[in-house]
Amino acid sequence: MKKLLLLLSALLLCLCVLAACDEPTTPTPPAGCETHVYGEWETVTPAACETAGEEKRACTACGAEEKREIAPLTHDAENHAAQAPACEEIGWDAYVTCKREGCTYTTYAEKAALGHDEESRAAQAPACEEIGWDAYVTCKREGCTYTTYAEKAALGHDEESHAAQAPACEEIGWDAYVACKREGCTSTTYVEKAALGHSPATAWSYDASNHYRACTRVGCEDKTDVTPHAYDGELDADCNACGAIRATHCSHSATETLVGYAATCTESGKTDGVKCTSCGETLTAQETVSALGHDTENHAAQAPTCTGKGWNAYVTCSRCAYTTYAEKAALGHDEQGHAAQAPTCTEKGWDAYVTCKRADCGYTTYAEKPATGH
Repeated sequence: MKKLLLLLSALLLCLCVLAACDEPTTPTPPAGCETHVYGEWETVTPAACETAGEEKRACTACGAEEKREIAPLTHDAENHAAQAPACEEIGWDAYVTCKREGCTYTTYAEKAALGHDEESRAAQAPACEEIGWDAYVTCKREGCTYTTYAEKAALGHDEESHAAQAPACEEIGWDAYVACKREGCTSTTYVEKAALGHSPATAWSYDASNHYRACTRVGCEDKTDVTPHAYDGELDADCNACGAIRATHCSHSATETLVGYAATCTESGKTDGVKCTSCGETLTAQETVSALGHDTENHAAQAPTCTGKGWNAYVTCSRCAYTTYAEKAALGHDEQGHAAQAPTCTEKGWDAYVTCKRADCGYTTYAEKPATGH
């Protein structure tokens, strides 16, 4: 029986202790204050999201205090959507933060930038009328525009000038033209001009033996319908067809000037001559005057630049349109690619860009991106 009583007493004591844990700590009333009369509870330490607080109240009679714990508040959660990482930007899964001032609670976990999923592309040499590029890489990831591609401008034609050639009766001609000297390029401004064909005169021309129809074009000595003179017996003095008088009967009293023409830089000329109009005999033969050759003037070379054309040293003729000038196309930029640099909180950045490696050319597509700040 005694053991049972002791066991029950111990159990009762434990229950009292447990009940006391949830009760405010109540001091023993001092002498003269048999029952405390407490005022309102006052916060001593506010409770935080994960930390308990404390409050107290005092007896209005004696000033004795009792205290009790304020339970933690738990977090005032705010949800944030996930952000997938990109090639050059970090990401994160969906997470929560606490909106309560002073609480830094978060489930945020940064996911590193992916880096570019690069694909190599072969180089393409520029041509006269087509752009080119060096070997470069692009990013295969959808939505990413990263590339080291840098366009190389079309070369333009490496032109060579050709002098005009007037067509003749039996030969084709052409105006002055240019053609591209670059291998594989067929660009040209050449346009063929058809041969003129002969233009026979309506009236007969004649010499001492025959009559004929002469070509009226300057420089052409072609003769058509060449036919011997026809006389009525030995005593007949004039040809029945053209009226030419036999040289043996002619006094050469009627003559005409065989009009010559001046020599040019590349074409020979002829002096004037004299011909008897009665018998057709040439009294003063026309003489050939040699071509003059060009009266040349020298011009200094001009080297082409990235954006400006140039030329080699060349000559022109003061008399005619002859020239050895051949334009050299602008070189285009000798481009060098530079990788992009993302800006940080304190350092500037830039997109991928190109510069020209050629001395004295300041070409660049660089554009600075300011630091993002904190």
